[in-house]
Amino acid sequence: MRGSRGTAHPLVASFARFTERMARFHAPAIVGRLPGESGRVDGQNPGDRGLDRDCNASGTRALEPHTPSWRSCADMTTETRTPADDSTGQGRKSRGLVSSAEDRAAIDGHRLAWLAMAVLGLGVFAVFTVILMNHVLLPFDQPLLDAARQWQGYAPVWRVISESANIPLIVIGVGLVAMLFFTKHHREAVLVALVLIAVTAGSEGVKQLVARPRPSGTDPNIPGVVYSFPSGHVLEALTIFGIIAIRIFRSPRSPRVIPALVVLAVIVDVALVAVARVALSAHYPSDVIASAFGGAGVLGIYGLLTHDHHEDSTPASRREP
Repeated sequence: MRGSRGTAHPLVASFARFTERMARFHAPAIVGRLPGESGRVDGQNPGDRGLDRDCNASGTRALEPHTPSWRSCADMTTETRTPADDSTGQGRKSRGLVSSAEDRAAIDGHRLAWLAMAVLGLGVFAVFTVILMNHVLLPFDQPLLDAARQWQGYAPVWRVISESANIPLIVIGVGLVAMLFFTKHHREAVLVALVLIAVTAGSEGVKQLVARPRPSGTDPNIPGVVYSFPSGHVLEALTIFGIIAIRIFRSPRSPRVIPALVVLAVIVDVALVAVARVALSAHYPSDVIASAFGGAGVLGIYGLLTHDHHEDSTPASRREP
């Protein structure tokens, strides 16, 4: 229908404009909707458009012209951040795998270090045992013994140091086992008890096996077995104090400087006990040297057997060997 001047009828023109507007208004929602999805999300109709605002407090994306209304803020955030999140996740996963591999390598390295310490220490001790069983004279024994005897003027001091590695050491060893037991470290308490028993019994057994006489001029007031090799004082002192030092080093509560001081104190104490035993003519220098290696080997076994138990609770910055 047309007017008198050839133009479209007003009703037809109005209907055409309405149809065109509806087509422009609904086309984006229809095209952007995924198959099988309804046009309604969170109570919104696809035709609810024309609002130009940001996401509201509930996280629903604000409706804008030419933007499908069914897509929420969470959808848009996921779509825009998914590649970055994926790459971040992959990066974290890769770093985790690398960290795990490094931790495993560190654990294997520490275990190897303890094993090397045990093999080297006990190996050297065994070599000394075999040599002295065959009554081989070691060239450094007599010169070092003569040099130590020049310090016999300090005999009272040497005797105090020597006796500190006797009865007091037994008390410390028993106290260590009791402390481990009452603090719920039952397995380690049993292990430490077995180690101390093995060290004491092994020392006495090797004395009988090698049957090396003590140096001439031995103080008759010194108690103990008449044989010289090995030095039970040095062997037991290094074992007991060494176990304590290892436990302090592994403790996450102690500052880094404390373990270093404890290790230094153990080395000084064992060295003084060794010098005291030689100065008192109770042992040859080879006796105390071999005993020091034997004690280090025992500590290597202890460290190896308890390594896995302590590794999980030790901070990375304080990982042993």
